[in-house]
Amino acid sequence: QPLDHKVAVRNACSVHDARLGTTQLNCINVLSAQTCFIIFVLVNGVKSGVIVVARLATQKEQRDQKLQRSSKPQKLFLPSLKNKSRNQLWNTFQGLTELDGYATRRTITEEDDDEDDNEEVEEMEGEDEQETREKIESVKDRMLSDNSKACYFSSVSQLIAWLYETKPFCLNHEFKSCLDNEPRNRGPITKKIKELLKRRELLPFNTRRFSYKQWTSYVVNVMMKKKLKFSSYVALRSGVRHFYRRHHKTKTYRRKFDVQIADFYKGLQNTIADERAVSGTKLSSGKDLLPFSLYVIMGGELLKCKKMDLIVGRTFLILSWNLICRSVNTAEILFQHMGWKDDHMWICFPHSKTDQVGERNEPKSIYANPICPAICPILAMGVYLMSHSPDTRKLFPGGSQYHRFVNCLQKVMTLPERGECDESSNAQDAPYDYRAIRKAVCQELQRLGMNKEDLGTHSIRKGAATYCTSGSTHCPSVTAVSDRASWNNGTIPKTYFKYEAASDLFVGRTACGLPIHSAMFASLPPQFKKGNDELVQSTIQLCFPTLPGNMNGILIHCLASIVYHFDYLRKELDPSHPLWSCALFRDTGIYEQLKEQVLVLLPTDVPIEMNESSENMMCTVQVPIYRSTGCPPHVTSLVHEKQWMMKTQLLQEKLDQVVAGNEQLVAANEQLRLKQDSMMQKMEVEFKEIVNYFKQSQGKNEENRLLLLQQLEVSMQQNHGHENFTVQMQLREVVAKLQEGWDMQKRMIENLQQQQLELLQHLQQQQQQQQQQQ
Repeated sequence: QPLDHKVAVRNACSVHDARLGTTQLNCINVLSAQTCFIIFVLVNGVKSGVIVVARLATQKEQRDQKLQRSSKPQKLFLPSLKNKSRNQLWNTFQGLTELDGYATRRTITEEDDDEDDNEEVEEMEGEDEQETREKIESVKDRMLSDNSKACYFSSVSQLIAWLYETKPFCLNHEFKSCLDNEPRNRGPITKKIKELLKRRELLPFNTRRFSYKQWTSYVVNVMMKKKLKFSSYVALRSGVRHFYRRHHKTKTYRRKFDVQIADFYKGLQNTIADERAVSGTKLSSGKDLLPFSLYVIMGGELLKCKKMDLIVGRTFLILSWNLICRSVNTAEILFQHMGWKDDHMWICFPHSKTDQVGERNEPKSIYANPICPAICPILAMGVYLMSHSPDTRKLFPGGSQYHRFVNCLQKVMTLPERGECDESSNAQDAPYDYRAIRKAVCQELQRLGMNKEDLGTHSIRKGAATYCTSGSTHCPSVTAVSDRASWNNGTIPKTYFKYEAASDLFVGRTACGLPIHSAMFASLPPQFKKGNDELVQSTIQLCFPTLPGNMNGILIHCLASIVYHFDYLRKELDPSHPLWSCALFRDTGIYEQLKEQVLVLLPTDVPIEMNESSENMMCTVQVPIYRSTGCPPHVTSLVHEKQWMMKTQLLQEKLDQVVAGNEQLVAANEQLRLKQDSMMQKMEVEFKEIVNYFKQSQGKNEENRLLLLQQLEVSMQQNHGHENFTVQMQLREVVAKLQEGWDMQKRMIENLQQQQLELLQHLQQQQQQQQQQQ
């Protein structure tokens, strides 16, 4: 048992064994007195493995008395030791206590561990007022959530009911008296026990009599026969520890149960695993994860129905998936904790199950999915807010939205019976029949080999976390997903791995269902073009008159999503859906104006054209273009590759246009060539005729010249004797003129030949130029 001799043991260790350093001495200061005494015994040479239990000789009636001090040390009772070892131990211990100048005699009972705590409580009650004490206790109660308390009350109440029937001596006398005074005909006893457990002044257990034996007997004889999951046993242990801590019996719990129950639970866990392996029952504990394919089908099928419960349930489902949060946190979302930044919506949680003080209240990003509108969170928000008059404070008003969603989830996964009727059961509403919607969901469940009992609200959280971390070969880090889900992964991650917006943005894009291996992962939400602020703001005031101003950015993009997906909504929604009664669709003129001003900029269809004055590509659409956030490097590379492919496609189109123009030019050149060939042929014919004519005339002229020369010679010979010089000169002049005419004809023929050669060369050059252009 513990002894108040820590100082003596510390001095003994430091004096008799110099091997103990400063670190060991510091550890001794925080150890229990029992452990310190065992260290003292081992240091002073007692055989290894001997456990010394030291108790002061006291009477039975002195167990509840307070600590009393005496100048004379009391002799210790040391059983089952040899006299030599016992005497040596006692002499050494007595010398140490005299050296320190004090000795202790203490009454040891099972309740002494928490005596100092009880004294502090009694002192507080004596000084402070009752109201202050109640406030303090209520603040202390906030260390646990209401759900955790309900779980503890349920598990412990069953244990107490079993103890009350079989081992009533393990219950506190006052608590047992309250149960005895309750009439037997007022419902089950567990209900009465839960009401008594809410009273803080009542300790349910008799801490002296309730022990490890009774606890394990209940587990073996009652709980194991019910084939419960191991989480039920863990809940029982946490519940018992909670009530011990609430009544300031923490040390007693640690002394009596900590080690023994931990060992028993370890063996119990292995036993349950062995039984599961032999019996062939379900291997995993808890609910299964919600597959992404089933999530998409549920989002698309629930959109068709006009029931308000399903409209709320669909929005609740999609937000819970994207936030990877507990459904309880989704039910408590406030408008003041929402907003819009860049290309995404953000939501903050003031606190969570693992963060009761609200230290990790970083914003969680939610992105639009224009590719798959069935699971687009922004479109779901727009349809939900337009379909009813929302509250001015909470996104899901009311006090039981969590239970409302649970009922909706279970019902939509239940196959309808043959005789079950529905509001929209006529022939024309058959595609929107609630029974058909449930049947489609159940068919997907059957295809996946799952039952509705395997799924619950926590399945959404499991499915989203699994999809984000393992849905592809390039996923966000586990640390980023853990931060988004508000999980505690131990001391080291909490100390060294802090929140950063970039990783959460990546998780947000992944969770919304965008294809991570495509450039479409960088898609932007539907948005309005610039210059339409007045029209957009007036429409928002008309459709969302009660929502606060900080929701303006979200509402603008919700309105843009509804207008952009109008054709999809018209095809999928029930004709009597509450959305069609909104002011936006009652006045078709507003919708027609907004339809012309809304668009989505996707990496595959961004309007780009070639600038005539530059070789660069330029976007000519004037819209408020946001930077795509949360994109990993490989998606950025895919986007750039897609943009270059688009530019190449535009160049190819431009080249095709040039080639088409060249083909027309080739056809025109071919016609021109044919005309030139015909002209050349005509010119050659004419040239040949002229040449022949000149040759013929030249031949005649040559004959005439020769004949004339002969005549001239004859005439000269005849007139030689007469010396008719004048006639000779005249003849010579005639011959010279004839020679000039003949020379002129030769030059004309040569010029014609040169012109023909030049024309042929010119035509050849034109043909070569046409070929080069082609």
